[in-house]
Amino acid sequence: MSSLRAICKVAFALTTISLLYDPVLAEDTPSDPIVLRTGQAEDGYLPFLFPMGAPRRGIYAEIAERISDLTGIEIEWGVYPATRGRYLFERCKLHLEFGVSPSWYSDEERANSLFSIPFTSHTDALAYAGPDKGLDHIAVEGQPVLAVLGYRYPTFEFDERFDVDSERTMIRMLATGHAELGILQKTVGQYLAKDMGVEISFAQDVQSTDLSLRIHNCAAEHLPALNKAIAELKSSGEIDRIVERYLEPAQAKISP
Repeated sequence: MSSLRAICKVAFALTTISLLYDPVLAEDTPSDPIVLRTGQAEDGYLPFLFPMGAPRRGIYAEIAERISDLTGIEIEWGVYPATRGRYLFERCKLHLEFGVSPSWYSDEERANSLFSIPFTSHTDALAYAGPDKGLDHIAVEGQPVLAVLGYRYPTFEFDERFDVDSERTMIRMLATGHAELGILQKTVGQYLAKDMGVEISFAQDVQSTDLSLRIHNCAAEHLPALNKAIAELKSSGEIDRIVERYLEPAQAKISP
């Protein structure tokens, strides 16, 4: 009898092991979601990214949500100073950067990265106050042009460059007549001008580049899925619709 009980116990154990590893049951077991981490500055970069906890999250964050919907890949945002963000990306603690161009990076930085297909463009243009005058070109010879401190425009020749601390300062100076011309990123300029309740128009483009996702090599296996999602969002017009919603007129007065 003891031998029979031992045989039964062995048979039961083998059956249990077989059930635990049954392929059908394994398919029913949920796997951990794929999580790719990315970061932003504390103040964001309106309207592309808003501060964490704000009622609206920004253009890039909404695009990230749509990508997650299509791929099942969770994109997790954190707040990091620029230096800390670079350090974490180099060590694959952050996997993504949103809205960047390969041309912004050195050969060494590109060596650990892949770039998605472009999902939008970044255009800096010459801005002036008031309604659109239909100007394709404004001559800048002999007059100062405002620019945000630290921003580079290698193909634009300044007779006199006057640096300001932010896009809001530039818009305020244009609107109040303290300057005639400035260089603004178009989407940022349109959003902030509406938010401040003033009118800003654009003449010629100063420079333009396509923007993509930068993906660390450690997450390279997810690049095809990300590219497929971006292509679908572009072809459906969803990315354009997200941008347009952030450029709707705001009922606000010029900031003091």
